[in-house]
Amino acid sequence: MAVDMYAMSEVPAEVVSDELNALKVVKIAAGHSLAACITDKGRLYYWGMSLYLEPEYVNALVHTKIVDVACGDDYWMALGEDGLLYSYGSGKTGVLGEEGVRQQNQARLVEALADKKVTSVSAGWKHVAVLVEEE
Repeated sequence: MAVDMYAMSEVPAEVVSDELNALKVVKIAAGHSLAACITDKGRLYYWGMSLYLEPEYVNALVHTKIVDVACGDDYWMALGEDGLLYSYGSGKTGVLGEEGVRQQNQARLVEALADKKVTSVSAGWKHVAVLVEEE
């Protein structure tokens, strides 16, 4: 059965990616219009947003081991092993972690939390919640 990549499917379909097929995926997250996954080596991939039909590796985080990812409405948040939080995408309600920023075309450190150790992240439609380690 052929799968139309542009249409919603009634049943789950395999994500076909030559690059990902050779890797072990340990976490997957889905949002309104995108999905993301993390490999066992801490590499982050995402797809969707009407931009990427196949998983796209996040080059901006090549030196960061990602341990958690959460997706919302046209954005994702990624947590590094070091407790730093990164954001990408679009959001009008401050979900990207910086007041007034509505669009980020590259993964970016959430500066407001750079002096904290984030231990967990969760995203919703237009909101994000994080747990931070007490000092």
